[in-house]
Amino acid sequence: MLEFSFKELPVDARVPSTILYFLSNFFENHQNVLIYVCESIDKKQFARKRVFDKWFIKFRTTDLEKYDFSFSLDDVVILGAVLIHRNNTERENLLNAFLESYQMYSDYKS
Repeated sequence: MLEFSFKELPVDARVPSTILYFLSNFFENHQNVLIYVCESIDKKQFARKRVFDKWFIKFRTTDLEKYDFSFSLDDVVILGAVLIHRNNTERENLLNAFLESYQMYSDYKS
């Protein structure tokens, strides 16, 4: 059985480069879309969002667009983002579908 611990881990300088490498490969196909959610089980989702925001700014590319989102679920704030290549031929349809889903959920929770 695997056990996970949310103890403080040392910062690994290779992590941002690894993620950038993954994203570069992933978005070689301009049709790919990535949705990520910042883990909230330990209530550090805001810190994770700040880290991802810093990485996105540091490795800024004009090819990727980032659309942040947040919502509450059982008194927990869920944070994340949609990453999409600006040359994705379905960009508008995908963003509209995501926004529509997000709004339906928001209306449902109200």
